[in-house]
Amino acid sequence: MVTGNVQDIGFRKFVESTANSYHVTGYVFNYQKDSVKMLCAGQVELLNTFFDAVQTRPPQGTNIEQFIKTEIPIPEDIDLNVPDQFYNV
Repeated sequence: MVTGNVQDIGFRKFVESTANSYHVTGYVFNYQKDSVKMLCAGQVELLNTFFDAVQTRPPQGTNIEQFIKTEIPIPEDIDLNVPDQFYNV
């Protein structure tokens, strides 16, 4: 979850574009006031590079107050229907 000034400034579109450039799949969506949530899947190295890019090169006007990552281990026998690219929903 990312909190701060992250809504109505193109942040989700930026996250979508950045994720697709790093071959990270998943979703980004507005959550509560002044926050967005991301569900991300990909190789650990690519995810870390993606998260770093989101935090250090956000669109003008963005003010990230918190960037909270929670790793959720998924058993291999569970199909989450993760999309083949990243979507802004």
